Amino acid sequence: NREAQAKLFPLLHVFSEHVGIESLNVSDTLSEMVRDNSKIVMQVPESFFRQFLDAMHMWGRKARWLRIFEVFLEAKGKPLKRNQDLLMRLLMEDVSELVDLECDFS
Repeated sequence: NREAQAKLFPLLHVFSEHVGIESLNVSDTLSEMVRDNSKIVMQVPESFFRQFLDAMHMWGRKARWLRIFEVFLEAKGKPLKRNQDLLMRLLMEDVSELVDLECDFS
C-alpha cells in the first residue's frame, strides 16, 4: 500500500542497518517498502546499494540479498534506468569479488 510505503520510506536506512543479522530477514521488509513504487524507488541513495554489496562482500552472496535488487531495478514491469546504471557501475567497481564468471558458488 502506497500510504504505508510513504510513511516507512524515510526509515529505509534504519532497517538497512540490520542487514546481516542472522534470522532477521530485513531484505524482504525493505523490498516491500518500495515494491512497484517507482517514485520512491528512484529516491534510494547509492549508499543503500553499496551497503548490500558490502554485505555480500563480507558474508558472501546470499539469494535474499540478490533478490532485493529486483524491486529496485524495475517497477510494475518497467525498467528503472537510473538504478540499473547505478547498480551496474557499483558491480563493475568490484567485479572480481561480486560477479561470479566461473560458477564458483562459494
